[in-house]
Amino acid sequence: MKSKKRATVALSGYSTEKIISLYPSSDAQYVITILSKLIDRLLIELYHTGYRRFLCGMHEGFEQLAAKRIIKMRKANGYDDIELIAVLTSPHKIVVSSIITESFYPNILHQVDTIVYLNIQQKETLNDYLFDHADMLCCFQADTIFKGEAGETRTLSKRFRNAGRCVNDIVPM
Repeated sequence: MKSKKRATVALSGYSTEKIISLYPSSDAQYVITILSKLIDRLLIELYHTGYRRFLCGMHEGFEQLAAKRIIKMRKANGYDDIELIAVLTSPHKIVVSSIITESFYPNILHQVDTIVYLNIQQKETLNDYLFDHADMLCCFQADTIFKGEAGETRTLSKRFRNAGRCVNDIVPM
């Protein structure tokens, strides 16, 4: 089953540990608070340009934080036409981070609209699914800091760029 690509954003990014490591002299909770505000602004901008569907691998870190912000935005601000789709490789894929999810709902999956489980027997990867079902990638990465590391977000970002699709980077300062 193919999702509609139109107005769909794929979310990808670093783990909490990697995000925090970018700011060694800052308090971890402060870093997450600032990143949350950046994500909120980006989501509002994306919404006003027509994006309503968000695909998320729900990995611990940026992806869970973005999912949390989407759910909060939808409930608090009346953006009830936003759709959050969790794309998982396994029913047990979610990892909980004490920093990002400590005050969040006990089970984030109960807050999404749809859960898609990938067929790992057919070698369907998360990156393949996100690339095939979204027309924009929104990611948090720092290529200049972690040069040489072949991370999933970096690989997906290059794939979207090479196909001429929009990539919206949230770049750490």
